[in-house]
Amino acid sequence: MNENFALLDSQVVLMDKSRDKLEESMKHCLLIDLNKELSDADEVSLEAFSARFSRLSDYLMQRIFRTLDVIEFEDEGTLRDRMNRAEKKGLIESTQDFVKIRTLRNIIAHEYTDEEVIHIYQKVLELTPNLLDTCKRIKQYIQKKGYKS
Repeated sequence: MNENFALLDSQVVLMDKSRDKLEESMKHCLLIDLNKELSDADEVSLEAFSARFSRLSDYLMQRIFRTLDVIEFEDEGTLRDRMNRAEKKGLIESTQDFVKIRTLRNIIAHEYTDEEVIHIYQKVLELTPNLLDTCKRIKQYIQKKGYKS
């Protein structure tokens, strides 16, 4: 069991780094006017922001939530099961929001048209606060439960 706590500790360190980079990207991208033609630099910034959003959302669902389930002897189940348990634990505000995050992550990971790109960036900006809040909730939950190696 101690190895699972150590794993969770190391995952939280990586989560914090990923959260910091996402937050930094968000602050920069909030200054970009999505109603105007994007410069190459703006597109690079928004692309990096979207990639960081995708990575953090994946990391939370595939690593952190899964490790907490292992520590708490939960059946693995589907990704949706993991999200439902995360909501019950208070790690996420709502499963529905995380379904939106997962759907957006899947769109980002696949091909999309130039017409869709602005909408994607708007949705990333809209949903990023949920991811940042989830990171805070995870740390509070771990502290409350005393899950340290």
